Amino acid sequence: MKTLKLILIIFSCLITLSLSSRISWADPTAEVLYLETQLDDGWRYDYTVKNTTLELGYDLFAWYVDIWEQISILDGLSSPTNWGLIYEIGLLSFINWYTPEIGPPPGDDIKPGDNRSGFSFQTDLQLGDLPFTAYFTNPYDPNNPSSYEGTTTVVPEPITILLIGSGLAGVGLLRRKKKNF
Repeated sequence: MKTLKLILIIFSCLITLSLSSRISWADPTAEVLYLETQLDDGWRYDYTVKNTTLELGYDLFAWYVDIWEQISILDGLSSPTNWGLIYEIGLLSFINWYTPEIGPPPGDDIKPGDNRSGFSFQTDLQLGDLPFTAYFTNPYDPNNPSSYEGTTTVVPEPITILLIGSGLAGVGLLRRKKKNF
């Protein structure tokens, strides 16, 4: 029995080591959350961008969204302080937000673990989740920035969070009550 446990532990360790050697822990990642608001004449999107990278030095300095729908209005574009933007409306529309000064001060990049809000626009169509690409400084090769592709995610509504919280509290109370009997 002890031999079987030892073999299982060694086998588990080998599998874990082989899988972890294929994962690059330094790859930069980002998360883009949005709040979607219906207006009288369209939709407003407000974004918060978070640099979820674990390693220092991978500062997020630009990101863009691709809009695959045929939109006719792109208005109310805004960006945080010290960030610029360019956009295009057409068969394939896009918005690109960027920091003019990349890197350490005076740059306003998003450091690992930090987030920035204030990215927003209005359009005539409800777009929902959009593909995005985030660009990061590369501390190992400054002339070759790193990128990450993902999909924007809607911010959960407060009522959803309240329902989940009350459900978890109810389960906790039932478990505690059951434990006392």
